[in-house]
Amino acid sequence: MKKDLSEHNLEAFAELERACEQTRYGTLNVWMKLHDGQVVAIEGNQLQVLRFKENENNKAMAVVLAEAKHLSEAKRSGNVTYTLSLVDGHIREVHLQRNLTRRFPLRKGDS
Repeated sequence: MKKDLSEHNLEAFAELERACEQTRYGTLNVWMKLHDGQVVAIEGNQLQVLRFKENENNKAMAVVLAEAKHLSEAKRSGNVTYTLSLVDGHIREVHLQRNLTRRFPLRKGDS
């Protein structure tokens, strides 16, 4: 049994680590597409819940805009859905659902 990760798969597992750190609170479902034991794509469904105090509507909307800007600049592929939970006109929670795909092409010489 192979104990070390192949060099090709290191980047895929590092991406999973980043997703866990980013989510902090919520859920993360991941599917890996494999070719001969090597990860060629990760498809993930990530639900992140962010909570805000009263009178933090500007902060909540800044998070939504920053997320859209980050995904655009990082040239990510997939869909993002935002849900705002309001109490008496105050945004108390922002639910970010990311359905993203990242591909890891095989290099020449890989199986």
